[in-house]
Amino acid sequence: MVLSGGIIAICLASDENARWVYWNGWTLAIPAIIIALTCQIAIYCCKSVRRKVPINYVLLFLFTLCFGYFAG
Repeated sequence: MVLSGGIIAICLASDENARWVYWNGWTLAIPAIIIALTCQIAIYCCKSVRRKVPINYVLLFLFTLCFGYFAG
């Protein structure tokens, strides 16, 4: 929650940032969609990945970053 809020704050911190995200956001949105879907598939389908401590936190962190960008 804090991470998503921080990303949204960065995107909306100034008019220049908001304008860049509005007009050029697709350059980061396409890789973010791919990363988010890959993380979801790995967490949902692979029981061993879902239960291993360092990798599940990394996947959750990446997923949160991607959707924080989408919310921004």
